Amino acid sequence: MEEQNKNEEIFLTVEQAIVAILLLSVSADGKIAEQEISLLNHLFRNFKSLKFSSIEYLVEQVLGKGTGNVLLEMACKTIPEKLREPIFAVAVDIILSDNYIHSKEIDFLDHLSETLGIPNKRASNIIDVLVVKNRL
Repeated sequence: MEEQNKNEEIFLTVEQAIVAILLLSVSADGKIAEQEISLLNHLFRNFKSLKFSSIEYLVEQVLGKGTGNVLLEMACKTIPEKLREPIFAVAVDIILSDNYIHSKEIDFLDHLSETLGIPNKRASNIIDVLVVKNRL
C-alpha cells in the first residue's frame, strides 16, 4: 500500500520525465561512463527551462523523486505520444555512446520500450540503426 501511495505523489513535468528516463538509461548498468556524462551534459544544456549546475544535481533533483521502476513508469506516462520514439532513440544512443552494451542495459531498453508502448519490432529497428550509427 505504501508503494501505491508513493506512485501517486510523484509529479514530473515533461522535461523532468525526459531527464529521468535519460538518467536511468545511463545508470542502467550500474556505472556511468565519461562519454555518457558528456552526452548528457550536451543534451541537458539544450533544455531552456532546466536549471542545473551538474549532473549530480540533476540526479538528486529528478531521481530523488522515486525509485527506478516507479520513476520510470511515471516518467513514461508523462511523455507525450509523439516524443516516445525519439526519447527511446536518445536513450539507446546514450547507452551505446561508450561502445559497449551490458546485459543490464539490454534489459533496461526492453523494459523502457515496453513501458513507452513501442512495439518490439519498432524498438529493434531503432536499436539496429543506432548500433550502425555508433560504429563511426
